[in-house]
Amino acid sequence: QAFIEADRHNGPSFVVAYSPCIQQQVRPSLNDMFDECRLAVDTGYWPLYRYNPALVAESKNPFILDSKKLRKDVSAFLKREGRFINLKKAHP
Repeated sequence: QAFIEADRHNGPSFVVAYSPCIQQQVRPSLNDMFDECRLAVDTGYWPLYRYNPALVAESKNPFILDSKKLRKDVSAFLKREGRFINLKKAHP
């Protein structure tokens, strides 16, 4: 939906997406990127939202929050990435 709205917008638009990389030291591995991204959304680490300025002309709120309910604890997500594991080791 975000890509469709960005494409339809008459003017500049951009989409920001979460994509883990090797530097984040994701555990168990980066092989399950879809699962990692879904976990980021389900824990609230990466909220899904859109801003559609065309809705202002319709007297609607242009901010749309797509990830409405957190389904998992964010600590489950943070424990999978080496950068957060190392931070916890350094500052318990």
